[in-house]
Amino acid sequence: MLLMLWHDVSFVHLLSSIRSLISLISYFKEINVKRCTPIAAAVLFAIASQGVFADNNFAGLSQMGDNHAATALQGDPTVSFSSIWQTQSGSTNTAFAQQINSTTLSAILQTQAGFSNNAFAIQSFAGPGALSTIFQDGTSNGATTVQTSVSATSAEINQFNVMNTAAVTQTITSLGTSALINQTGTSNSATVGQSIAAATTAIVAQEGDGNFAVVIQANTSNNFLQASQRGSNNVLGASQTGFGHIANISQEQEGNFLVYAQAGVSNVASSTQIGTTNTGQLNQSGSFNTATTFQRGLLNDFVLSQAGIADVATVFQDGNNHSAVIFQ
Repeated sequence: MLLMLWHDVSFVHLLSSIRSLISLISYFKEINVKRCTPIAAAVLFAIASQGVFADNNFAGLSQMGDNHAATALQGDPTVSFSSIWQTQSGSTNTAFAQQINSTTLSAILQTQAGFSNNAFAIQSFAGPGALSTIFQDGTSNGATTVQTSVSATSAEINQFNVMNTAAVTQTITSLGTSALINQTGTSNSATVGQSIAAATTAIVAQEGDGNFAVVIQANTSNNFLQASQRGSNNVLGASQTGFGHIANISQEQEGNFLVYAQAGVSNVASSTQIGTTNTGQLNQSGSFNTATTFQRGLLNDFVLSQAGIADVATVFQDGNNHSAVIFQ
C-alpha cells in the first residue's frame, strides 16, 4: 500500500513538473522565446524538472585562462551526498568527471595547470570514502581513474612536465586501499590495477623520461608495494596476489628491466637496480619468504624463485655482465 502511494505521489510530482514546463514554454512563446538566452533556458528547465535528479550533491568548477573544457555529471538519481571539484588554469585543458550507479559520500577532485592536459574520472557504485584526485601541471599529460564498487578507497595521480600518462583502476576495493602515481619528466607511463583488494597500497614514482611501470594487485589483503624509477626507459612489471606481502623496488639510470610476482602469504622482497640494462626476475609463491637483490653496473641479470616456507635469499651484483640463478 505504501509503495503504491509513493508511486502515485512520484507520478503526480512528475506530472506537475511537466505541466509547469509546458506553462513556461507557452508563456515564453507569447513574449518571443527567441529572446531567451541559452543560460536562461537551462535554468528554467532545471527548475521545471527538479525532483527528477539526485539531491545533496555538489559540483564546483573554476576556469582561468583560455579554451578549457570541463564536464561534471551527477544526473543519475541514485547518486547522493557526493561532490565533484574541477579547477583549470592555463590553456586548452580538458576535465571529465562522472558519478553514477548509487555512488554516495564520494568525491572527485581534478586540478589542471598548463596546456592541453586531460583528466578523466568515473565513480560507479562507489560507497563512503571513495576519493579520486588528479593534479596536472605541464603539457599534454593524461590521467585516468576508474573506481567501481569501492569504499574507503583512494586513487591519486600527480603529473608534472610533458606527455606523461597514468591510469588507476579499482574494482571491489575497501578498508583503506589506495593507489598513488607521481610522475615528473617526459613520456613516462604508469598503470595500477587493484581488484578484490582490502587494506592494500600501491605507490609508483617516476622521475625522468620514458619510464614504464605496471602494477597489479588482485585478490589481495594487507599488501604493500612501492616502486621508484629514476632515469630513462626503465621497465617494471609487478603483481601481488594473496595476503600480507611487502615489495620495495628501485630502478635508477637507464634501461633497467624487472619483473616481480608475489603470491601466497606474507612474503617480503626488495630490489635495487643502478646502472644500465640490468635485468631481473623475482617470484615468490610460498609463505614468509624473504628476498633481497642489488644490481649496480651494466648488463647484470638474475632469476630468483621462492616456493617454500620461511626461505631467505640474497643476490648482490656489482660490476658488469654478472648472472645469478636461485631456486628455493
